[in-house]
Amino acid sequence: MRVIAKLEVPITGPQIRRLQALGASLIFCSAHAGIIGLDMEDSSSLKRLDFILEWRPSQKGQVLLHPALQAVGVSALYEQGLSGDGIWISVIDSGIITSDPSLGRAVVAQMDFTGEGVYDYALHGTLVAKIMNSIVANASLLNAKAVDRYGDVDEIAVFQALEWSLDNDADIANLSLGFQRECHGNCWLCQFVNMLVERGMSVVAAGGNWGPSDGTISCPGSAVQAVTVGATEAGAVAPYSSRGRPQQVKPDLVAPGTLEIGRFRFTGTSISTPIVGGILASLFGEYDRKKVLGCLSKGCVDLGSARNQQGYGQIDADKILEVLQRGKNTGQD
Repeated sequence: MRVIAKLEVPITGPQIRRLQALGASLIFCSAHAGIIGLDMEDSSSLKRLDFILEWRPSQKGQVLLHPALQAVGVSALYEQGLSGDGIWISVIDSGIITSDPSLGRAVVAQMDFTGEGVYDYALHGTLVAKIMNSIVANASLLNAKAVDRYGDVDEIAVFQALEWSLDNDADIANLSLGFQRECHGNCWLCQFVNMLVERGMSVVAAGGNWGPSDGTISCPGSAVQAVTVGATEAGAVAPYSSRGRPQQVKPDLVAPGTLEIGRFRFTGTSISTPIVGGILASLFGEYDRKKVLGCLSKGCVDLGSARNQQGYGQIDADKILEVLQRGKNTGQD
């Protein structure tokens, strides 16, 4: 079984050997936080180790599968030539098929955290990357494969992919996936995301497809520092889009969650998340990241739903540009 453990201090060589003596294989060791990932048959033996504070099984998550883009003002980005030059986006997903000419050109680095190679058997990550690429054609993509061919997501793989993204200078990490559990933004994964954001990498996370009940935001969408995205359908919050708890400031915003390609129709916050990530990447190429994120509350269209359903509302790139430009003209940029 795969286990996540929390340490009080960074692990040392003698401690690693003690783990190995218990039959544990160390498969992840964070350089930034006291978190390790293990593969072992019996985790109960960890209670013998005084350097391990807590441990639990690595949870299994699920991937959350040009009218939509026009609905959020992407044409305004095109008109100003904002195409993500110099921005690196990490697509933490099921991989990216690089035989696609546009994606093959965009992918600058890739790493597999599933053990089955970087190829996208599930096709989910390729779709997410295509949405990104359609908004920011000049952005560079990092292919961080954390979802296997069956659509399963191991939590340790998400930790690994996030850390690899930061270490490879990603400006944005896109997570169109999530873990459905009771979390108030204080689980280890959410805390890890908060730390990575403080170190300069923006994290855009799917809110989840477990609506319409309250308190269904997935992790790491519950992280305070994550930009958490819900989905809309026909101009309103989609019934399936996860809701925050009453008084919870999540999701942060919403975007169209439906994409039609020929006879195929894809829905979910997996679709809305890269739309938001692409818009942010476009703006990051021209404006200061903190200023862009600070404009989100004024750069959304109020859909008339509760805050824990729509956040600030549906993202509107045109409105965000207006706010940013107004700041420049008044000397507030």
